[in-house]
Amino acid sequence: MLKKIVVTGGSGKAGRAVVRELLEHNYEVLNVDIAPPREALAPFLRIDLTDLGQTFEALQGADGVVHLASWRDHL
Repeated sequence: MLKKIVVTGGSGKAGRAVVRELLEHNYEVLNVDIAPPREALAPFLRIDLTDLGQTFEALQGADGVVHLASWRDHL
């Protein structure tokens, strides 16, 4: 049975590597990030993780989470 893994920050450098690795091991992956991915490796959901409602919705049905998102301070 496929396991659904949500990767927060999946559009970043580390996130892309983790998404690729999970896909190679036949996981169902959802990339959640505020920034769009450079390449469409997995389904993407643009959300603001500081919004509890958006975050709760994105995690529904997930079997696991790899949390790589970080706070971006806009100068």
